[in-house]
Amino acid sequence: MPTATPRRLRTALSRLSLLLGALLLVLGSSQRTQAQVDGSAVNFCTAFESSPLTQGARSVVFGDWDADDGAWDATDRLIQAFSGDTLTEGLLQERDSVTGTWDDALQAVPTYDASNRLDACTVKEEEEGSFVNRLRFDRTYTAADLLDEQVLEGWDTTAAHPTGTWVPLSRSTFRYDAAENDTLEVVEAWIPDSGTWLPTRRVRRTYDAESRVTLQQTDEWLPTSQAWARDTRTETTYTADSTVSVTERWTGASWVNATRTITQLGNDGVPTTRRTDVWEAGPDVWVPDDRGTNTYTTVDGQTKLARVVDEDWNEDTNTWENSDRTRFSYDSIIPVELTSFTAQPQGARAVRLTWQTASETNNAGFALQRQAAASSWTTLRFVEGAGTTSRAQSYQFTDRTVPYTAETLRYRLQQVDLDGSSEISRTVTVSFASPTEVRLQAPFPNPARTQATVRYDVPVETDIEIAVYDLLGRRVATLADRRVPAGRAQVQLHTGPLPNGPYLLRLRAADQVRTRRFTVVK
Repeated sequence: MPTATPRRLRTALSRLSLLLGALLLVLGSSQRTQAQVDGSAVNFCTAFESSPLTQGARSVVFGDWDADDGAWDATDRLIQAFSGDTLTEGLLQERDSVTGTWDDALQAVPTYDASNRLDACTVKEEEEGSFVNRLRFDRTYTAADLLDEQVLEGWDTTAAHPTGTWVPLSRSTFRYDAAENDTLEVVEAWIPDSGTWLPTRRVRRTYDAESRVTLQQTDEWLPTSQAWARDTRTETTYTADSTVSVTERWTGASWVNATRTITQLGNDGVPTTRRTDVWEAGPDVWVPDDRGTNTYTTVDGQTKLARVVDEDWNEDTNTWENSDRTRFSYDSIIPVELTSFTAQPQGARAVRLTWQTASETNNAGFALQRQAAASSWTTLRFVEGAGTTSRAQSYQFTDRTVPYTAETLRYRLQQVDLDGSSEISRTVTVSFASPTEVRLQAPFPNPARTQATVRYDVPVETDIEIAVYDLLGRRVATLADRRVPAGRAQVQLHTGPLPNGPYLLRLRAADQVRTRRFTVVK
């Protein structure tokens, strides 16, 4: 037998399977593409080609929400290549969280028969710079061109087959009604010791007059009793603007509620939002669990899925929180993949921002945004992008307007496409060292007409006095006389009442005195 499916392969296929399964559920699709893989299932080559809403996607990017940074982090992406409308390759890449680069993880290579039907899908895993065989899906069809059987095989390099060979793992067989809806799917596992197939699971489906699934029941095979046992069932009802699917679990004596999925449909019949609730026994109520929101685009006159944003329900705060996101592109690789974004202090009160992109598509540019303390985000400047390019691009900007009193600043980029859509990057933080001595900055502007800004530093909490004296030593104005915390601060000096001429500005703090000269000119 081949070795166990690698964790990375299981994780990647599981993620694709979950997304595709949810999509097929809300569409009520009769196209079934799954075959069991260590508990998670999907035929890589049909992952998004089986639905007209995602068919022909050039790239699909998966991302997770980073609550600390308040931004989405891309984690994986699927790049699909086509010859005309026929898929020729699927490449799944993982993003390095440190460097931001995309690393190859899995490759799917489809082959087709003389009727251009998917004959086999070979899944390979990257290993030391090359792709090696891992799984293969083999398909056969009925005379009516319906999927008859799908066999999952694993690449075996054990001592029995040191040069490698394909060995069966599981298979799914399908049966259809007069309307060509698959009413029965039986999944079997290959038992190498006996060289036979053992039933493991079956799925029975009932359809309405519009070929939409109304009831789906899954049964598990019990080898000891050689019989099928009920496991779960899902009943789906349809209206003009919604779909409701209720899944129940068999306890051995009765069916009990498990989950409920409510999908809202737009005017064109495509799903716009989906909410899943879980059944809470005792109070016997439905409790929110997760929800998803779909947005669409139009490609060659056809509606295509552009984005799915999923949220989880927080029971403690009774609010929805971002969870994960999936983005689709049908003409290019998802644009503007940020590979790095850094911020470094430059001197006393400036910050240098640098960032790089791996590729860009229709990128209008970047709005640089800054946040100080608990204030709102403000845009500092817009930096034009490179439009569309497959080459890496580098950008930089120096923020010379750093607030004097700020101890910590946060920066982020708002990337804007030519169509006006935008994405927010992760947040980077810059901290400035605390003052180590009493300091009084020269007032500015100097000379001053109506007012000037006075800045000062104190290393510890202390009493301060800031006053203005003329050249005869007479106090003519007091700016501050109070206790202040450690840090940097500034006050305004209103020079309107002062005659023209030179003055001395004096700071007393922590038994120290600092003096600066300035001039009033009106």
